[in-house]
Amino acid sequence: MFYKESVEEKNRKTEIAELKKELKSIPMVDEFPKYARLERQIKKLSTESNKISQARSQSIVIRKCVLIFIVNFIQLLISGIVIWMYKSEPVVEIESKWVFPISSLLSMPSGSSGVISAFVWIIICRCAISQIHSIFFNDFGSKQSL
Repeated sequence: MFYKESVEEKNRKTEIAELKKELKSIPMVDEFPKYARLERQIKKLSTESNKISQARSQSIVIRKCVLIFIVNFIQLLISGIVIWMYKSEPVVEIESKWVFPISSLLSMPSGSSGVISAFVWIIICRCAISQIHSIFFNDFGSKQSL
């Protein structure tokens, strides 16, 4: 999308296409040496073109991995700061009888019952978002048919 082919790649592809046209016009039986030479030249250019495109693909993958790492690190840093700043303040107050068995877990680390702490709220939101993402998108990032 943002990574276009280089001029060298485009030139090689057009050269390969021209050589293939020329190869089709040559009768294999009558002019075998010329036909074989053109075939070898096409294979050589195709191999070089594939190497260049593989190098470009590798650089794209590396850039995506670095970007994902940076975004995840920033997200982790912001989550840590929010948890540290608001660790004793409740995000949501509810009646403790609604969540009786897990009331103390939801209020962790503040300890007061009937509240959901920032730490637990971030965990709940993160789990919900990942579940929604897994429902609508497959591992390759494209939309699944429902």
